[in-house]
Amino acid sequence: MLAAAFSLSATGVVAQEYVIKFSHVVALGTPKGKAADLFAKLVNERMKGKVHVEVFPNSQLYNDNKVMEAMRLSDSKTTGIMAAPSLSKFVKFSRTIQAFDIPYLFNDINDVHKLVDSPLMAKMTQPLERKGLKALSLWDNGMKVFSIRGDRPLKKVPDDFAGKKFRIQSSEVHAAMIKALGGVPQKLPFKEVY
Repeated sequence: MLAAAFSLSATGVVAQEYVIKFSHVVALGTPKGKAADLFAKLVNERMKGKVHVEVFPNSQLYNDNKVMEAMRLSDSKTTGIMAAPSLSKFVKFSRTIQAFDIPYLFNDINDVHKLVDSPLMAKMTQPLERKGLKALSLWDNGMKVFSIRGDRPLKKVPDDFAGKKFRIQSSEVHAAMIKALGGVPQKLPFKEVY
């Protein structure tokens, strides 16, 4: 699964420092949280006085759904909004992005990188620009891993999925996959995960 960093492009030239509010839904110590902090550190060092990035983890500023609208509707000349939601959040703007949710499409993370680094990726993200969003980068967020809280690990698929609830992102593909395995998909925002 990948996370994507997206931003609304600023219009006009301003003399004062431009502020980017970088919103994400995970904790500081996670890979995405660390990447956001490193991005902020590097931009703040290299663009001192011109651009300043402020990071808002744990849905402090927006959750994944609200940040999409905030990015699309922002028209400030002094402040931009940036986020790193999962790709499933962008399906409503570009259905081809669902390819990343398809189970067993990629053998490993190297296959994912081949697609991300190919010209096809620009075609997959191009529809976002018509909605006021710009794909800046795609970040690794690991491959799908399933777990069940309880007495035993998942060992026998699909038997171990039967009747069990699985937290999923808001993805039609994820829901169909869990149902096909006999499980019960539960769409739940990351901040509400135990």
